[in-house]
Amino acid sequence: PLRIDLARLQRDFQFLRVYGQIGRIKNEATEDSRTTSYQLGAALPFGNSLILAAYGRQHVSAPTKATTNQIASLGYDYFLSKRTDIYIAALYEKMSFVSSGNSIAGGVRVKF
Repeated sequence: PLRIDLARLQRDFQFLRVYGQIGRIKNEATEDSRTTSYQLGAALPFGNSLILAAYGRQHVSAPTKATTNQIASLGYDYFLSKRTDIYIAALYEKMSFVSSGNSIAGGVRVKF
């Protein structure tokens, strides 16, 4: 059986939006592994855009091996209209037993 517990929190202070998420997954079918993850982030309005920052951590414990994954990101979101925005984000990721890595993502989002 697989059990998932999740808690989300979001608070908008008008000048800053903060959010967090905590989750736990217990999987008894595959080696009785347990995954605990959390994420903290903020969005700062700046004119017609948002400056975004987030940090997340995930820990997987299994009888044979435990791993940890950490991700930090910084992004910028510019609103072209009420339904369309463009964004760019830089991410840093570090996993146990693996070297770290950097990524850059960007795109256009249209809401229907």
